[in-house]
Order: sequence, then C-alpha cells, then structure tokens
Amino acid sequence: MVEANSILLALFAMVLYGLWSVFSKLATQSLAPEVTLILSYGSAGALVLGYVVAFGDSPDLAANGVGYALLSGVVVSVGTLAYYHGLRVGNTAVVTTITALFFVVASLIGIAFLGESLGLYDAIGFGLASLAIVFIAV
Repeated sequence: MVEANSILLALFAMVLYGLWSVFSKLATQSLAPEVTLILSYGSAGALVLGYVVAFGDSPDLAANGVGYALLSGVVVSVGTLAYYHGLRVGNTAVVTTITALFFVVASLIGIAFLGESLGLYDAIGFGLASLAIVFIAV
C-alpha cells in the first residue's frame, strides 16, 4: 500500500512541475534557453542551499553518491536544455507531456539494470504511455 504522505508529496510536486513548465515557456519566449537554464538552476541552487542552511542538515557526501549526483546534474541539465528549446519552438502541452513521460525510460532502466520488478499493470501502463506519445505527437 502506498503511504498517503507520498501521494500528497507527489501531487504537490505535480502542481509545481506544471507551474515550472508554464514559467519556462514564458521565459523562453524572451530569453535564450541557455539563459533560462542558468537562471532557473541558479535560483534552484540558492533555494536548496538556503534550505540546507536553515534546517541545519549536514549533507553526507558518500563517494558513490557524489558521482551519481554529479552525473544526474549533467543529464538533467542537457535534458532541461532540450526541453527549453522544445518549449521555445513548440506547443507547451505537447512538449511537456512527452517530456513528462521520462518515467517510462527510468522504469525500464530500473527493470533492466537495477533488478526492479515489472508487473502486468506496469507493462500495460508503459504501453499506454508509449501510445500516448504517438497520439500527442501526431
């Protein structure tokens, strides 16, 4: 059973990501995607740093985690830059919806390389998500 707190946090994140998409579209209408990325990630970094300082969390810099965190930053930066370029030239609904299906890629990698399981409903969901990309892109 899924914990209620995880659902509430996911719903909150969903709303914030929706707002992020709209604000990113507005920003890329007058700023280059690279400038938008620098400004948005700069403000995000400052906010997270402020959070860590305010709440006194002491980050644990385990060697293995640091490498993955840095790699994650590289991958998300390139992905976000591609997303911003897409927003600049395309329809927000189409670009955002296709991009938001990143979970299919993450799930398949998790199944293939991290030993995560794939249930029948998961497979049906991935199939429907893939079909959604086809319908949205046409």
